[in-house]
Amino acid sequence: GKGTEGWEKYYVLKSDNTIRHGKFEINSYTPPFNKLTTGFYKNGVKDSLWTEKYNLKGHNIRSQGYYKNDKKIGIWIYNDSNGEIIQKYDHDNDITIFSKECSDIHNCPASIVGGLKQLAYDLANELMWYEFPLNENGRTLIQFRNTVSLNVEIDGSITNVEFVDPITDEKLNDYLKKKIDKRKGKWIVARKDNIPIREKINIPVAFTVQF
Repeated sequence: GKGTEGWEKYYVLKSDNTIRHGKFEINSYTPPFNKLTTGFYKNGVKDSLWTEKYNLKGHNIRSQGYYKNDKKIGIWIYNDSNGEIIQKYDHDNDITIFSKECSDIHNCPASIVGGLKQLAYDLANELMWYEFPLNENGRTLIQFRNTVSLNVEIDGSITNVEFVDPITDEKLNDYLKKKIDKRKGKWIVARKDNIPIREKINIPVAFTVQF
C-alpha cells in the first residue's frame, strides 16, 4: 500500500486482515525504488529487528535495532548519511552510551535520540511537503534556509520553539511546531559533570524544491 514514506509491503493475519503480522518493508516512490525500511510485525505490533536506510544513498543504514511489543529495546545504532555512527542509545535504560556530538557522555550537549543531524535531515524533508504558495504560472521555486531554535529543559520537555529568522507565514510556524511536538519523549537533556542542565539548541534546516 501507499505510505507516507514509500510503498509499503506487509502481511496480515488470516483471521483478521486489518492486523499486520509478518515481514514488513517500505520501498521508495522514485527510481531506483530503494528499500528504505525492513522489519517485522507480530499480531499488529512492531517486533524483532528493524532497519531503516537513507533514501538518497539507498544502502547506508540510518538506524537499526530491536522492537518488542511496539517499543524499541536494547541498544540502537544511529548513523549519518555516510554510514558513520552518530549515536548509540540504550532504550532499556534511556541513556546515551555513545555520541559523536560529544567526547564525554557526562559532558554532552542537548540532543535527540538519533542525533541532531538526523533531525535536521528529517525536518528539511518534512518542510518540503508544506504547501508553499504557487506563482501565477502554477509553479514555485523554494530555496529555504533557516535555523530552528528550542530549549531542552531538564525534564526532557522543550520550550520556545521558533525560527531564528522570523517567518511571517503563521501556518508555516504552526506546521513546524507540530513536527517538533510529535517528537515528544525523544529529547536528550544536556549534562555538565553528569548533572542535567537546561540548554538551547539550534538546528539548521536548508533545502531547495521546485513544483
